Formats: sequence, C-alpha cells, structure tokens
Amino acid sequence: MQPASAKWYDRRDYVFIEFCVEDSKDVNVNFEKSKLTFSCLGGSDNFKHLNEIDLFHSIDPNDSKHKRTDRSILCCLRKGESGQSWPRLTKERAKLNWLSVDFNNWKDWEDDSDEDMSNFDRFSEPPSTYLWVLPVVACETLPQHGLTSGAMSAPRIQTGETLGRCSRARELNHSATGPAP
Repeated sequence: MQPASAKWYDRRDYVFIEFCVEDSKDVNVNFEKSKLTFSCLGGSDNFKHLNEIDLFHSIDPNDSKHKRTDRSILCCLRKGESGQSWPRLTKERAKLNWLSVDFNNWKDWEDDSDEDMSNFDRFSEPPSTYLWVLPVVACETLPQHGLTSGAMSAPRIQTGETLGRCSRARELNHSATGPAP
C-alpha cells in the first residue's frame, strides 16, 4: 500500500485536490472538518492506495464532494472560511513526495468571483455537445484528407490544395471559426 500521487490548488471558496490514479476502483473519500482520507484500488494490478491528509485549515465536510474519472479522482473541498488563502494543503510544513502544487490551475483569485464550483458541477454532468476545432496550419499544402467533417460547417477544400500565401490560410480559418474576438 502506498499513497497516490496528487496535485492541489487553491481558490477563494474551495481547495481542489486531484488524485492521479488510472482505472480506479472502490474509491472511498472521507471528508472530516480538518482531515481528508482517500483510498482506492488502482491500475490493472489493483494496487491499494491510501492518503491521509491533515488539512491546513478546516473545511465543510457536508459541502465537499469528489468526482471519479478513468484517469483521476478530483476532490472539491469547501473551505470552512471563504476567502482565506491556503499557502499549503497540509497542517505540517513537511514535504510530501506524493503531493505537488497544480500550477496549471493555480491563479490569483483575490479579484475573481468564484466560478469554480459551477465548473465542477458542469464537469460532473455528461456533455451534451462536443465542439471540435481544427486549426488551419499555414502554409504550403493542406492535409491529405482535407478539412471537412460531417459535424463541421467549414469550407470544403480539395486534398492537396496549395494555398500559396498564409493570408489564404487565415481567411479559411476565419470563415470556419468566425471572426477573432
């Protein structure tokens, strides 16, 4: 048994922790006022993972939740005191080799409204429509199979058509995606 690797980031009203375990089974997340316990079986070999975290500040266990995907388990912890920054996730200053900061999602939230919970809720619902965007890469020739798809309303372009100048590529991209903001 070993801890699962995890990434975390801080927001105004929530702290997010993502446990990176692929193909997880028997996921158990226990939210307590000052502690989080996570366990699961993961991978093709059903390896047992267990993480116990004494949290930096208190949370609201009744308003905290988690969402399992094929690649990870995302936990959304509702802070006990909104607007209070967490400089670290754990109560102790010790460096945990399985825990890191998720710098891709970290942001200065001092002036932001809290949109993250609505994003979490949307994340937990199945998507109704997917939008695929194909960028046109300039310049010389287009891909051998063209850019058309039944789900897209892009201009039809013959396979191997030479664009000549990059301005034609921008024009085609503009007509497929609409004007740039």
